[in-house]
Amino acid sequence: MVMRVYGEVVTIDVLLPHNQVEQLKGESATLFKQLSEANLQFTTAVTDNRILKSDVEALRVKVNSLPRPKISCHNN
Repeated sequence: MVMRVYGEVVTIDVLLPHNQVEQLKGESATLFKQLSEANLQFTTAVTDNRILKSDVEALRVKVNSLPRPKISCHNN
């Protein structure tokens, strides 16, 4: 990470002790991994949703193509 301090460009590891830099790098890697996994889950959910919508529409077409029984009403 690069920062400007009093007009000078310095890296974050100049400003922080080595162990903090390593900890932040680890946290960054963990967060990136979580983001990647969440993105994959989202993409899978979008695909599954698209498939389900298509299946529902196909079933709707099948139901609408079935012969409808004749219903008669008798008033006595």
